[in-house]
Amino acid sequence: MATSPSNYRMQIGGDHYTRLDIQPWDALRDWLGDDGFRAYLRGNAVKYLCRAGTKDGESGRTAYLKAQHYLSELLATYDEAVIADWEAQRLAGDDPA
Repeated sequence: MATSPSNYRMQIGGDHYTRLDIQPWDALRDWLGDDGFRAYLRGNAVKYLCRAGTKDGESGRTAYLKAQHYLSELLATYDEAVIADWEAQRLAGDDPA
């Protein structure tokens, strides 16, 4: 899985991740594998949904945007898997349609 272009180097609240040469998501994806990375994304989305509006100095909207960011990446990993399956079938000579 590659990080989806729409989410790559996007950050809600600051620029402390976008300044890094290696993105934390890329490292986590490599270390955790597909299933572990998806679990990480789901867990962080839940974290931001649960704490929306409760963190000092942060609006609920910001937390919802952060949750949306994690969910967008999670959905992209499933889109990538569908595309990879289709491509593998095509290369094997099977009709993926």
